[in-house]
Amino acid sequence: MIVINNRLDSHRQMSQHFKANELECRCGKCSISIISDDLLTRIEVLRRLWGRAVVITSAYRCQAHNEKIGGKPHSWHVSGHAADLLLPDKDKDLFIKLCSKVFNYSYVGDGFCHVDIRH
Repeated sequence: MIVINNRLDSHRQMSQHFKANELECRCGKCSISIISDDLLTRIEVLRRLWGRAVVITSAYRCQAHNEKIGGKPHSWHVSGHAADLLLPDKDKDLFIKLCSKVFNYSYVGDGFCHVDIRH
């Protein structure tokens, strides 16, 4: 697991295409966020296959933020093993197909594709 200090690491480059602030809890109150190495690696693989920007709308969520937004009680976001990715306007079907190939589990929501690394 990668531990992100939200106050100090916000602009730290976590991989070739992603910075820490893209992976942090969006509540604005957390001092620490966690993210699975495997999840970050797979998001990077998706970015390279896609060949365009991948926008992470939600990655790590603290329990309080997860509850506030109506997330499932045992959400994979809370353990740092899931992310929601903005569905692109162009070539949406190809993006969804790539998500399903790169990740163990994915589904399409309202404007996003949820991806996680459950086994």
